[in-house]
Amino acid sequence: MNWNRIGRQVLAGLTAVLAAGLMSSRAGAAPLSAPPVVTVSVTSGYDYYAFEGAATTLPDGSLTVQDHPKRDNDFDCDWKFTINPDPSISGTFKLTNLATSTQSFVMSITLPVAALIAPTQMGGSVGTITLLDSNGLGFVTQDGSATLETNGGVPLYQAQIDGNTVTPLVGALSLPACCGNGASASFGQVAFGTPIPSATGPAVNSSIGIHVELTLTAGDHAEIPVLFRVEGQTPEPASLSLLGFAGAALVALRRRLAA
Repeated sequence: MNWNRIGRQVLAGLTAVLAAGLMSSRAGAAPLSAPPVVTVSVTSGYDYYAFEGAATTLPDGSLTVQDHPKRDNDFDCDWKFTINPDPSISGTFKLTNLATSTQSFVMSITLPVAALIAPTQMGGSVGTITLLDSNGLGFVTQDGSATLETNGGVPLYQAQIDGNTVTPLVGALSLPACCGNGASASFGQVAFGTPIPSATGPAVNSSIGIHVELTLTAGDHAEIPVLFRVEGQTPEPASLSLLGFAGAALVALRRRLAA
């Protein structure tokens, strides 16, 4: 009896078991038992606001998180996001600079998710940005011009996995709106991983997020739509013991055949 040939047949079978197990659950994280607790923060040159709370389940089953913080003379920020534990984040930051000078702003949203193994598929976008001389909101009257810019060399948009940037978009932008009260301007959509999601990404351990950073002139208003979506593989819990056995047997058999 050719034990060497039989061993190679068993080896091929174990390899197939491992491959099937790793691909057993595709496209999405395991469902969560409760709406996830989402963290959103807004930082200006003078102040900081942080929100942390559970998403609200809407009648259609979708999840949303929203708030409208205002920080004295610094900023006014209205935001609303639709989130999905699958996972994805989509929504818009609506920001007004209430200070008397240009400020830098950092806005971020973080969604906790179940783990996904690599490779994942990901994609995202910055939607059409709108800039407006804000009609006298707060403490600054309109002056007929407005400017939104990237903050030095920091990209406007950063898609993040586990707190690390995986894809930046809009590395340099100077968007002016000039001449006449209520002046406005827009910047078209920029995306990656289209059709979303199709770019190859890393494993996800605990969260995905979006980080937005910009400077905005005094008394002016900007609206920044953003999106980030990830899909991946999640081994079914019932198959983990089988995968462990198959992996150990595969290693042992390879060593025996190599001897």
